[in-house]
Amino acid sequence: MIETIIFPKKNYTIQECFGDISTEELLETAQSFFGGVHTPYVIWDFSFAQMINLSPGTVKRLVDIWDKQRARRGGGKTAIIAPAYLEYSFSQMFETVTELTKSSFETKVFGSLGEAKEWFRE
Repeated sequence: MIETIIFPKKNYTIQECFGDISTEELLETAQSFFGGVHTPYVIWDFSFAQMINLSPGTVKRLVDIWDKQRARRGGGKTAIIAPAYLEYSFSQMFETVTELTKSSFETKVFGSLGEAKEWFRE
């Protein structure tokens, strides 16, 4: 399950992921955000997810969706919160894909919500 929480006054949205998350659910949530309320900063929190088959192909599809959202979001940043055992592999996949596709948005992987919010303030 993915729950979307929007904080318009703070200019960020949290996509909280719980339990088993399918690739389809992940991509559908990312796409539906494209049609809804936009905040410049988005946090994808996988702290409580037992995810997934996150392949480089899925990461590329996410990056493509996020690139399309960038203009509507007024720039901004996308933070990914991953548990320690996933943090390194998430970082490597997202950094590689964003470099290869010359993505126009900033993304970074963190171990906690506090770290992500701090990065937004930079």
